[in-house]
Amino acid sequence: MCEPVTAAIVVGSLAVASAGASVAGQIQSAKAQQALIERQDALAADEIKDQATADINERSRAARRERARIRVAAGEAGLNLQSGSIEALLMDSLFQQSFDNTGTVKNAENAQRARHLRTESLLANQASRPTILAAGLQVATSGLEGASQGYRLGLGIQEARKGNAE
Repeated sequence: MCEPVTAAIVVGSLAVASAGASVAGQIQSAKAQQALIERQDALAADEIKDQATADINERSRAARRERARIRVAAGEAGLNLQSGSIEALLMDSLFQQSFDNTGTVKNAENAQRARHLRTESLLANQASRPTILAAGLQVATSGLEGASQGYRLGLGIQEARKGNAE
């Protein structure tokens, strides 16, 4: 004979196992999502750094070509490379290069800050990992609901058997 308590225990145990598996799945999913966000963040950081390096290198090459043209033009014109006006042109080229590179570094720093804020926002908005308390409550609630359903099922079966016996 199926007693209501036995049915409650069986159904409640199944509910607890199901809830436990669900909580484990939520934790696994949250960990995987966090790992993906962190990998994307690292790639974005590398891209920003690599782009800034490439921009600085390109600007340095352009500045060296500009200074070489100044020297060649001065030499072809028969001007002294040590003259004040040629030195001023060369120094201005160095200043412009330094100014441009400083801007590139500042832009990269701002991009890194924006990247970091985006990542923090994504992590904050991701499917939250259940806390131990929340997981325990979810499992316990499922167990109680399952036990209650099992108990009612057992009572129904017991009543049906009594009706058939009469």
